[in-house]
Amino acid sequence: MISLQRTDSDNVDFQRLVVALDRYLAMTDGDEHAFYAQYNKSDGLKYVVVAYDGDKAVGCGAIKNYDQQTMEIKRMYVDPSARGLGIASAILQELEQWALQLSYAKCLLETGVKQIEAIRLYEKSGYAKIPNYGQYQGQANSVCFAKDLPRASSVHIRFAEASDVELLSRLGRETFHEAFSVYPQMPAADLASYIEQEFTVAKLAAQLAEENSFFLLAEQAGQAIGYAKMEVNQSMPGLDLKNPIKLRRLYCKQQFVGLGVGASLMERCVLEAHKRQHDGIYLTVWEHNLQAQRFYQKWSYEPCGMLDIVLGTAALRDVVMQKHLK
Repeated sequence: MISLQRTDSDNVDFQRLVVALDRYLAMTDGDEHAFYAQYNKSDGLKYVVVAYDGDKAVGCGAIKNYDQQTMEIKRMYVDPSARGLGIASAILQELEQWALQLSYAKCLLETGVKQIEAIRLYEKSGYAKIPNYGQYQGQANSVCFAKDLPRASSVHIRFAEASDVELLSRLGRETFHEAFSVYPQMPAADLASYIEQEFTVAKLAAQLAEENSFFLLAEQAGQAIGYAKMEVNQSMPGLDLKNPIKLRRLYCKQQFVGLGVGASLMERCVLEAHKRQHDGIYLTVWEHNLQAQRFYQKWSYEPCGMLDIVLGTAALRDVVMQKHLK
């Protein structure tokens, strides 16, 4: 189980991971490593996140003050043995949440042009390329990114209507692809095939018309940024709920992950389940999607079984989780 710990640079696990990071950067930066090393000091950092797989520290990241409105992201690293599990995304989102809680409105960062995986992570997480800032100006080996941190308090949740079907089709395609395309365990062709078949306007129009299900849309400044779908379903093996409702989907755009949008949707889902007098909610989540599993566990969902599924032609396994409502 992956867990995240907020700490500071005195943390010995963070110090050990930074040694490995600096060793890696010395190889990739080459002759320019000495220049970058002077700006990558790890002592005195007050806001550090360390990721643990059980008792083993497998990743880290930090933020430091850049100006009154901006935090700079530093020291992002995941051990090679733990890559491809969404750990870097989880660390990045935790750092963004921390920056928001400290009343900062923006994050910026620098990475190397050779760090292809890091660049892909930042772009998928809603960071936009900016001119090199500060000491990185004029450095051809550097590429810089920034992201405005939206406030979850401005998120509005409403029921989707029949007229929202094309919006739901676009939102469903985008968010499902963003959620799963980052995993090397997910076959790309099967993912593309599933998205093409599942999120058609015709299929979503039929689902919107069903009496036993409903969609919730999360909007900010008039823009749809996430959605959830709930459906009354028969029980399944492993559940001890007598009158459950299933949380079929809950997704938001990648740049809003970790900023309270999912929490706002989940809060409304729980409220609607209560209003409809269900005694609990259940869901299934891919076994490799540890980030989603952590989110559900924070909302008191507990694993209660495994389920074999097919996505395209790929045989996958989901974890079944349930939440009792009092």
